[in-house]
Amino acid sequence: MISWKNPTTELRNTSLDDYMMMGPVKGMTVVQEITGAENIHAVGYCIGGSLLATTMGWLKGPQKKVRNLFTSFTLLTTLVDFSKPGDLGLFVDEDSMKFVEKMMAEKGYLDGKQMGTTYRMMKADGLIWNYVVNNYLYGKTPPPIDMLFWNEDSTRLPEKAHSFYLREFYINNHLCQGKLELAGQKINLGAINQPLYSVAAEKDHITPWDQVFKTGLNTGGQVRFALSTSGHIAGVVNPPLNPPKRAYWAGPVTETDQDPMIWQKNIQQIPGSWWQDWIPWLQGQCGDKADVPTMGSKKYKSLGDAPGSYVKEK
Repeated sequence: MISWKNPTTELRNTSLDDYMMMGPVKGMTVVQEITGAENIHAVGYCIGGSLLATTMGWLKGPQKKVRNLFTSFTLLTTLVDFSKPGDLGLFVDEDSMKFVEKMMAEKGYLDGKQMGTTYRMMKADGLIWNYVVNNYLYGKTPPPIDMLFWNEDSTRLPEKAHSFYLREFYINNHLCQGKLELAGQKINLGAINQPLYSVAAEKDHITPWDQVFKTGLNTGGQVRFALSTSGHIAGVVNPPLNPPKRAYWAGPVTETDQDPMIWQKNIQQIPGSWWQDWIPWLQGQCGDKADVPTMGSKKYKSLGDAPGSYVKEK
């Protein structure tokens, strides 16, 4: 598991190339060094999923200098086609880019609280006005909710990487067009032939599920798609419960499945968590079970228990 580094002003020139090479690419080799595993099964969530998909495409390029160890990958609420990004598209255009870049130029990063405000504005009924009415008008103390506490643990984004991401992914939509270049290579998602498990959330206001559905259509391997009820966080962080709290649809996606609504109509809804479908799929990609490896190695010393030291940085 790789923590997001909370960048400071000194890291303002950290690029998306750096995130890829020092994140999943470096992490892949470190995991193999520590565990001795021949293959790695990767999981990416939201922007981390977009970075993982980009990495998978980069590893298929002719000029890469590292061996591709990823044998399957799972993408959670991940976009690779940003042509219809939902309500977030209203906040990402050339005028807003100038405003965001001006803000980032002051400190060298976008503060996580500013990004959180944008997401709350996209779902104002539940994330803004609900608290105005109940807290301000009625004086009620909101109940503690673990997922909202986690959601508030935001991360800053460095100026160079964030500007590139918004312009190249959202405004220009270059990733799915094969025009995006990172670390000296153009990214070809169609060259990815590893099996993909893609997860979307039915009421997701950040990555609309019908756009997440297209993620599998842009890759070249076998795809299994799961659509969970609820939203961007609760639809994913959704453990099996008795009785079931949510439901899901899951099934293969082929080249003939171009319409997500028709796909959903032809798949039976199942009460429970999509985890129950993912675990057998993942087991099918893996070998026999093995003992849990020790943390760290001679070359890579253990820095401490999860979730790591980065989360303690202010």
